[in-house]
Amino acid sequence: MTGLDSLSGKADKYIILLSKFLEHHDQTVARTSQALAAGDRTSALRHAHTLKGASSILGLQDIRQAASELEQALRHSAAAPRINDLLAGLEAAHKRQLGTLRQALAQPPAVTPFAAAEAKAWLARLLALLSADDMRSLELASAERAALQGLLGDEYRSLEQALENFDFPVAATWIRQACARHPALHELTDAPTG
Repeated sequence: MTGLDSLSGKADKYIILLSKFLEHHDQTVARTSQALAAGDRTSALRHAHTLKGASSILGLQDIRQAASELEQALRHSAAAPRINDLLAGLEAAHKRQLGTLRQALAQPPAVTPFAAAEAKAWLARLLALLSADDMRSLELASAERAALQGLLGDEYRSLEQALENFDFPVAATWIRQACARHPALHELTDAPTG
């Protein structure tokens, strides 16, 4: 099972988790190395185990395999040369896969063309939910993320920030401004505000 499969194919959640993995595990191999250099095999074992689990969930198989091998060697008190070889393998896999992740996450997501006619109903519902400060607006915005990216273009990040901050009136303003640029959506710019 790949990491995306474990999240039922929800690519947006997978991307968030990959970003968190980069943030939280960027230095895990270095901490493992430091623990080994200090003779603290218990901490090194804990770091390897944590890295194995996190990478396994996300489908980062090279890191998972290397961390698992190091964990097992530490658990069975393998000799220092064997541990050093496995640590070097983990460092290489970690560096390679994190480099690939950084590059992939730096690429802007593909934006689907915006189809105004098909979006009118859910946009009206989203604006109504935002105007009512209804938390269900977050679910709808998440479900229609690709379409919202197509509607807002470069302004999508501002909408996303407003939603993350639960600033629903600002989020509604961003959507109304974008709707004003589409003749088929002009009527939504006059939707009642909360």
